[in-house]
Amino acid sequence: MRKSFATPRAIARHRADAPGWRRHVHLLVLLLGAMSGAASPLHAQVVPGSGAEIGTISADRARVRQITGAAPESTSTMDSLPRLRPVLPTVRYTWNSDLPNGGNDGALWAGRGANVGITGGVDYRRSFTRGLLRVVVAPEVDYSHNDPFPLFGGRQPGRSAFSSPWHIGQSSADLPLRFGDVPVRTIGLGQSSLTFAMPRVAFGASAANEWWGPALRNTLLLSNNAAGVPRLFARTARPLRTRVGEFEGRTFIGALTESPFFDRNSSNDIRSLSGLLVTWRPTIDSGLTIGLSRLVMARASSGAGVLPHLLDVVLQYEPIQPEADTGSTGQSYQHTDQLFSLFARWVFPQSGFETYVEWSRMELPRSISEYLEVPQSTQGYTIGLQYAQPHRHQSYFRLRAK
Repeated sequence: MRKSFATPRAIARHRADAPGWRRHVHLLVLLLGAMSGAASPLHAQVVPGSGAEIGTISADRARVRQITGAAPESTSTMDSLPRLRPVLPTVRYTWNSDLPNGGNDGALWAGRGANVGITGGVDYRRSFTRGLLRVVVAPEVDYSHNDPFPLFGGRQPGRSAFSSPWHIGQSSADLPLRFGDVPVRTIGLGQSSLTFAMPRVAFGASAANEWWGPALRNTLLLSNNAAGVPRLFARTARPLRTRVGEFEGRTFIGALTESPFFDRNSSNDIRSLSGLLVTWRPTIDSGLTIGLSRLVMARASSGAGVLPHLLDVVLQYEPIQPEADTGSTGQSYQHTDQLFSLFARWVFPQSGFETYVEWSRMELPRSISEYLEVPQSTQGYTIGLQYAQPHRHQSYFRLRAK
């Protein structure tokens, strides 16, 4: 997995990674000016979210409008919209002087030198008696000049020289330090998706990004810090209202593909990714959202071989083996990798304030006592808050901490 922070406007970023670097200015021009997006209009960056709205300037402003009480909180995709409209293109440009430096860049590898990524297309919707069909065709084209820089070569036999020299053995991970030694050109599905939404349930196929969690910039499980995972999904089309509050959820089964710069074993190039996200807004406080999310990754023989892993997210529970049980090679024989997250977001529109927290854990405890003894093992967390007040000319005064 890698990076992506999609925006529907051109973004210029310049970075200086070495002292004495002279100022360099890059100006980006928006290629197409149609005012639309690859996903439905977003009232706020709340979970669950998906598609090109993630990380956009318009989504960020929508979240500010929500916490100041200027916009509703609904994220329904059943709005009445024109049948066919263009997807506002995303143009992203990065220039790194000495070292690769990126984050939230989608499928773009932000290597040393010039890097550019473009996505855009069309969004088609058609209403039926029983629901709404939506087809988004928004491919992504990326280019990285990928200039050389000093790096440590891969240390594990049978792996690429560009593979990580640190993520080996039981800590093995497909995290290449450089994507080869030639310019990188890729064309992918980008934010494309096919969705059929009925009054209560929506399902379909997608390659678009999803943002799971309340964080503004760095969520812990799924974000646009990587290209979207090709997957089949099902989700609630609108909140499920009960006496105790509103529930929303989504689940999917997708395929992860090994990079060309990991190992030379073609039998382990595909892994399944099974995910589940559930959120609850209690009746006693509609500004509070509580949620949990879980991901399970397992070995698969092929793309079609990921389908039997559809229910892994609810059926599989496999604690990580201690290093003493991995054998003389030091490699883990785990069948799955698992991530779990709990989060909450509290919005106070009358005050223009929100706060959020997310806590996750990778290593599943083998017993309750083990969890009580080392609850912090392999944990990660993020905490943040935001305050905003309307200013003149449709602007806002804003403070953030994260």
